[in-house]
Amino acid sequence: MRLTFLGTGTSQGVPIVGCSCEVCLSEDYRDKRLRTSAFLETGDVNILLDAGPDLRQQLLRNHIVRINALLVTHEHKDHIGGIDDIRPINFLMKETMHIYGLKRVLNIISKDYDYAFNSYKYPGVPNLKLMPIFDEPFTIQGIEIVPVIVRHLNLPILGYRIGNLGYITDASFIADKEKRFSF
Repeated sequence: MRLTFLGTGTSQGVPIVGCSCEVCLSEDYRDKRLRTSAFLETGDVNILLDAGPDLRQQLLRNHIVRINALLVTHEHKDHIGGIDDIRPINFLMKETMHIYGLKRVLNIISKDYDYAFNSYKYPGVPNLKLMPIFDEPFTIQGIEIVPVIVRHLNLPILGYRIGNLGYITDASFIADKEKRFSF
């Protein structure tokens, strides 16, 4: 299993437009961070975790041309704003992209990317299938995924446990009952 962090920046990225703080003005390459996303390779299965507005640049930078599924933590644009950039992956793989998330999140995705879910689809739209997650483990091509409910301030969002890897972002609180998934 190999995890690549595609972006670890804030919701605005780093540097932030117009900011003159020490970090944003830094010449250090480590202070140039795209918005949050990660890429998990496990065997022949490639899973994208979140798809923010920097996704195209992240895919190009990391030479990613195959994704089997997308796990979404929550509906904020810094986590779903790049879903349209999955189109070339659909074209290359000739497969539907399954997007997993809470029903509330999937409803927002279907509204924001309504052209991908219309009965009449024009050529080139992303080929997506929404897969609601409940509070029980599920599998993606034989890989067990355990959803972990956390809070982003007051908003319930998802983290994921895959094998001995935990992926949680934007969390401000984890309930004791969710800690049952600890290592």
